[in-house]
Amino acid sequence: MHGDADWGIWSWAGTATQTNVAGGAIQIDVTAGNGNVVHILYAQAVGVFAAADDLALFHLDEDNNSLVDFASVNAIGTLRVTYPRANTDIDSTTSNNRGTALGPGLWLAGTDLKFNVFTSALAQNDTVQLLFQAKVKNGPGSISVARSGGTVAAIVPTVNEVY
Repeated sequence: MHGDADWGIWSWAGTATQTNVAGGAIQIDVTAGNGNVVHILYAQAVGVFAAADDLALFHLDEDNNSLVDFASVNAIGTLRVTYPRANTDIDSTTSNNRGTALGPGLWLAGTDLKFNVFTSALAQNDTVQLLFQAKVKNGPGSISVARSGGTVAAIVPTVNEVY
């Protein structure tokens, strides 16, 4: 790694809203993109759900297989998950697949690896928001929103700055 002068800081925040009456899952992916490196330092996802839904943070490969499950909660109301997060229920007797997120941050390079915010079947007008700060080299990455059902209003970032 070169000195910090080669790196910028990317701050991003945006909200996805489920607009279809039928609902459906929403996923938000962060990738580095061709030729870029993204080093996620901090991230937070906030879900506002009318019924019990999942909110999770994952590190995914190019086939959307989970490499690491950083956080996962299920409840009604306003949910929040963060990265990094010390997962205190990991010990030698637990078969939990969640990894601690303490350490040097999450590195993404190219288009194959993703930092993912996952939700389950959201009801109409449920929202999920992603906020993060990352170090970037060569330029910011990209944000994409996928859905398994329903319609998701396009994310309009409230913050998208590289400095």
